[in-house]
Amino acid sequence: MTARKAYEILKTSNPSALKKAEDILTKFSDYSTQKHESDYPFVECVTWPDDIKRIGGGWQSSWHFDDQAIFGDNTPIDQLDVKVELKNISTVMPQLYNWLDGKPDTSSLAYTTVMKHSKSEDEGKAQALRLLIHFYGDVHQPLHNANRYTKDLPSGDRGGNDFLLKYHYSANELHAVWDTTVYTNHKSIKRPFSSDAWTEFGTMTEAYMSGVKVPASTYKTLNFPKFRDESFAIAKHVYDGLTEGKDQVVPE
Repeated sequence: MTARKAYEILKTSNPSALKKAEDILTKFSDYSTQKHESDYPFVECVTWPDDIKRIGGGWQSSWHFDDQAIFGDNTPIDQLDVKVELKNISTVMPQLYNWLDGKPDTSSLAYTTVMKHSKSEDEGKAQALRLLIHFYGDVHQPLHNANRYTKDLPSGDRGGNDFLLKYHYSANELHAVWDTTVYTNHKSIKRPFSSDAWTEFGTMTEAYMSGVKVPASTYKTLNFPKFRDESFAIAKHVYDGLTEGKDQVVPE
């Protein structure tokens, strides 16, 4: 949905930028792109970083998160294993952006790692753009920016992944519940999009944005840590009123 909204903004306000982005994406192809991308690559490519995690793409797995600590009970902090991952979404997003903006830091984590898995600069930029589009979605999912520590989970709940719930509409833990927009968007959309599916997905996206005004100054910001901080402020309340357990369901 994040990618679809960005697509519509660019299509209206800067179609040449959208065309340039789609041209960049054509410079790289693998099994996942061939399977999932066709007429709408700017949106269809968005799941590529997830699609490759278990087929050789684990090198970017830690980049999907920037887990800020939430303490779910009164367990003393010295009894908890609080971790800080420096290779995170807040680190790589500005590096990917600067690279695509023509100002790469060739010693940066994002550039050096992506180029290890690319055959050329153009191929690297094509992968970098897929990553950046995906991360714009991830950073706005509150549980990609939080890790909740308790006595029972002293190493954290991995952004709700270990906060178990009753299996309901394809989700059996809290992170998945948020990924499915609290069960509302729980059906996988087949890609590449058919014409009808593309239209239906556009209608769904606009419905979610109904009544929400997003000024251009907001979506043009390059303050990437602000995305994390705003999501974390929401994440602090994600657990409010919830009881963990395999017989519990989040109220819709």
